[in-house]
Amino acid sequence: MKILVVSDTHGSADGFSKAVEAEHPDQVFHLGDIMGQKELFEEIAGVPVYAVKGNCDSFFSDLPEDLCIDIGRHRAYLAHGHRHDVRYSMDILVTDAQANIADVAIYGHTHVPQNTPSYNGVTIINPGSLTYPRQPAGQRTYAVIEVDDRGELRVDMKTIDQGH
Repeated sequence: MKILVVSDTHGSADGFSKAVEAEHPDQVFHLGDIMGQKELFEEIAGVPVYAVKGNCDSFFSDLPEDLCIDIGRHRAYLAHGHRHDVRYSMDILVTDAQANIADVAIYGHTHVPQNTPSYNGVTIINPGSLTYPRQPAGQRTYAVIEVDDRGELRVDMKTIDQGH
């Protein structure tokens, strides 16, 4: 199984379309600031899109604040991150992941990609942003999680120009 992980698209489907075209995912995780485009993204991808509410999503959005999804032998905790103070520390995010019996925490909000294999026993993934990157290189990024036959995960960080 291949999961496309994106965040912080802020009303633009351009980068998302390019990532879907490059990856052909089986499902998509969107980590917030989708700006009411969940249905459009489902149409573009043609696969389920699991999305959480970001700080820029409307207060009237029916998206959940967080979500837990089993992937392979792992359980992922999805959240935007703004309620977890992720700009300063991963502690609150990791605590909430562990409280939800998750060993993977996937978040957005910072617009900076991150792939940390173990932070207090929790893998932390941030795909960065497909629209407004904030890391020094300024590349629009996403993550791909591949689940092998044993249920183990491999995480790759990519740019929309890099593809697969």
